Amino acid sequence: MEKGFTFKTSKNELDLSTLIVEVSSELFNKEMDKQVDIYKPKVQMKGFRVGHAPKDIILSRHREALESASSEALVEAAWSEFQDNEKKFALGTPKLAKMDKENEGLLLTYEYYEMPEVQVPDFSKLSLEKDVYEVDDSCIENSYNMYIKRFSQFVESEDKAELGDRASVKIEFSDAKNKKYNKEHTVVVSDDENESVYAKNSLGLKKGDSKELSSFLNDSEVKFTMTIAKIEKPDMKDDSSDEDKQKVKDSLKEHLEEKAKVKAETEFTNSSLYDSLVAAVSVDIPKGYLAEQIESALKELETSLLRQKTTMEDYMLAVGKKYSEIQEQYSDSIKKQITFDLIMAKIADVNKDGITVSEAKVQEYAEKMYQYQNYMGLTKLPKDEQQNVLHSIMREAQNKATSEAIIEYVKSNITVKDKKAVSYIPTDQDLWMGMGY
Repeated sequence: MEKGFTFKTSKNELDLSTLIVEVSSELFNKEMDKQVDIYKPKVQMKGFRVGHAPKDIILSRHREALESASSEALVEAAWSEFQDNEKKFALGTPKLAKMDKENEGLLLTYEYYEMPEVQVPDFSKLSLEKDVYEVDDSCIENSYNMYIKRFSQFVESEDKAELGDRASVKIEFSDAKNKKYNKEHTVVVSDDENESVYAKNSLGLKKGDSKELSSFLNDSEVKFTMTIAKIEKPDMKDDSSDEDKQKVKDSLKEHLEEKAKVKAETEFTNSSLYDSLVAAVSVDIPKGYLAEQIESALKELETSLLRQKTTMEDYMLAVGKKYSEIQEQYSDSIKKQITFDLIMAKIADVNKDGITVSEAKVQEYAEKMYQYQNYMGLTKLPKDEQQNVLHSIMREAQNKATSEAIIEYVKSNITVKDKKAVSYIPTDQDLWMGMGY
């Protein structure tokens, strides 16, 4: 251990650790001497050649800057020394909570969450199944109809709403305190349980129909009336020749076969493998760290909603969930994600010699990110901001390629069996992304 550092740690009920480091006056003065040596060659003073001013004059004229540089260097050195000697590492970035001068030295106070113990899963016990999708005739017909609908004009209709129709709905509260939430929304009629209360309850209704619904504001149940203001249906007229129809279907088949493979791999990684690894390893996440991550995610959700010119209250009404249920949903999701990330990091650390990150993949991802940022106006930013974006792109590309390499390593060490193939069900997103029409 570097002489001159004294460490003292404690932990509160939220698992937040506090590290107090005493830096002796001897070590501080030693660092000051180093900073003078670094600074001296640049100093220009009347009566002395550049780089030849006496130390005491440099100190007298530049003490504040030298002390600041010395303190900054010792803040970093103290934390590094603590990690190296105590073998304790921070989950996330440690925070310098306080820095005081004391007895001609320093008193540094850091706050951090200690990295929890993580075990590498026993890969021999992991046997998983992977979905297999085939693009059959029914898939092609469904996707062709979706393709036609995509380019169809929507026209107002007096008929009942069917799946995929557009519905304009009016939300009306009878009680005065909630009348501010009276609004009109346009939704795509759906029976998907993940869609909004409005979209699911529009099915089977026609213009002028009303329905009494209930949802939540914060943790209180509220009742309101939803009235259908307008139903629009796609004009599915198709004047294409048989030859043109077949060309589109052939193109759709080729496109969807690739989409089906990607979906199978993505679902396997993000669901089966993800859930199995999280279930296989128990990680004691610091309580305060988890709470901070949940709070951050909820704030990000609120920011995202504001960008869409809506509010958390509108969101709760639409999804039909209490705020406490949304918190719980985020809590479970974030806890799993933190656990998964820690497992991946541990696997990478233990098996670093067996995991190879493809530089070609790094460049591929960086190029895609660069093209997107360029489209978003990268070249219009000031030069220093452009550099920051470029550094961020390379960092994200490296992280993405590294994550992929770790996942591929895990896949190569577990048993994976294909399920019986089922027909692929195309989505609107499949047609919007990559078809080129």
